[in-house]
Amino acid sequence: MAEYIYPWLIPYWQTLTHYLRQQRIPQAVLIAGRAGIGKRQLAECFAASLLCERLSGEGLACGHCHACVLRQASTHPDFIVLEPEAGKGLGIDSVRGLLAKMALKPQFEGQRVILIDAADKLNPAAANAFLKGLEEPGERTTIILVTDKPARLPMTIRSRCQQIQITQLDQAQIQTWLAQHQVMQADALLALANGSPLRALDYHEKNYLALAGQVFDEWLSLRRDPGQVNVVKIAENWLKHPVEPVILLDWMCLWLVRLLKLFYGEGFDSALQEIKSQLELAQLCRYYQSVLEGRQLLLTQCNQQLLLEKLLIEWSQLGVKHG
Repeated sequence: MAEYIYPWLIPYWQTLTHYLRQQRIPQAVLIAGRAGIGKRQLAECFAASLLCERLSGEGLACGHCHACVLRQASTHPDFIVLEPEAGKGLGIDSVRGLLAKMALKPQFEGQRVILIDAADKLNPAAANAFLKGLEEPGERTTIILVTDKPARLPMTIRSRCQQIQITQLDQAQIQTWLAQHQVMQADALLALANGSPLRALDYHEKNYLALAGQVFDEWLSLRRDPGQVNVVKIAENWLKHPVEPVILLDWMCLWLVRLLKLFYGEGFDSALQEIKSQLELAQLCRYYQSVLEGRQLLLTQCNQQLLLEKLLIEWSQLGVKHG
């Protein structure tokens, strides 16, 4: 099966294939960009090309050679993938196991490729141990790191990588791609997905746009008539929705950003304009930070119900003078 590059990533793919054409393959590549834009697939396509025995003219793996067949079956001995388990980080034991494999020679005559997804999940001890692998990756070895939070990677790691920063996405290509997938209300879905086309498609397939509207109305009701709204009930209802709580807080962050923009005269939002008049900018900034911290806590073994209740109560009381 031939590899596929998302159309909005083609300029970045061309940068990677330039390394192939020039036969100047970096020892380490860091692919960074926000979530939901296809970074992992771009990394896998590059890995496939490095391993393939018969590249196409566009630099894509053929999908049929012996190396491609092994890779597609997840049995290629020179293709190593390291990624965190759900809700966990990348610990030192995983890195030590990787370093042990890197100490051996590649089994085939071609390139060995190591793909580390969510590289920002390397804990400090693991990151320090991994530096040795970056400094001495071994012969015919390329390391590909993928992250949507590059700032969380130590500078010592980032500085040793050829960096592919995915910042500009062709919006026309994204709109065309979404239309090809029969996505209606693409603009609204992209806004809800923070500009991520893959998330927008996922939200479309799960009918999250309607759900987000319901959650938004409940969230606003805590400001409009806090005395008549049961915070505990709202938190319970939110946890019953077919959506991960962390996504609910992602949406809340997006709404707060829209509200913050009103303070700087950017855009217009009739639903949030009334809320803006009740709050001070400093208060809103502090609450936004609380939601960000809550989002991180949701990735741990926390009490989700209590966390949502805390954030919703804080939201309902924001700006209220006690005394």
